[in-house]
Amino acid sequence: MKDAYYFSHDSNARHDMKIKEMRCVYGGEGYGWYWMLVEIMREQSDYKLKYDGQYSAQIYADELGTTPEKAKRFIDDCINEFGLFTGDGKHFWSESFLRRMEKVDNVRERLIDAGKKGAEIRWGSNSTLNSTPIAVKESKVKKSKVKNKYGDYVTMTKVEYNKLVTLIGERNTKSCITKLNDYKGAKGKKYKSDYLAIRNWVIKEVTGKPTSAWEMDKPVVRKCKNCGKSLENEIRNGVHHCYECDAPIKEA
Repeated sequence: MKDAYYFSHDSNARHDMKIKEMRCVYGGEGYGWYWMLVEIMREQSDYKLKYDGQYSAQIYADELGTTPEKAKRFIDDCINEFGLFTGDGKHFWSESFLRRMEKVDNVRERLIDAGKKGAEIRWGSNSTLNSTPIAVKESKVKKSKVKNKYGDYVTMTKVEYNKLVTLIGERNTKSCITKLNDYKGAKGKKYKSDYLAIRNWVIKEVTGKPTSAWEMDKPVVRKCKNCGKSLENEIRNGVHHCYECDAPIKEA
């Protein structure tokens, strides 16, 4: 189909531990549903799906060929139980897919930038295209520092979120974000860095252990040099690239 959007799909994605956990409950049908939802995400401009209205479950049920109750239960489990998706109460999305598409978008921007520079050379320095490559470069710099919103008040970069997941696990990370989100909403508090606020006091409030204790107790594991994710599952499965960002895993 000429209007279809392309995205890469690992041939061994079924070996990812999160996928395996989901398949233990939903089987091959759930595996198909998961990729259908990712395909729908690919069609959105921000790669996120709306999930806050009374008709959301019905819409996804129609896409998946199931009932609204089953569709809602599956999406909720993918967010809360398996960690395949992330949700903020209004949308849900795949962190790993966002990282993949960020790489694709960056490549696309570089190609556009190169094309405009080529046009500038062909048409001369007086061309009205002169200012365009600069604008594209600036947007790329801003994009690399963009912060995602978690809940109504908490913001942090993808790298910061992944660091917390590596340190205390995804479930604790989500609990810490909820704690800080509620606190900021109730008190009107603002921080220069929500990530540092979570490290400084929220982790201890939620888990009972300060960040320093978590760092001391954390076993030494290999991490992806690109996104910081633990490579435990990849190494166990003999995979030579990071499941999250596709970066190659170099031999130790």
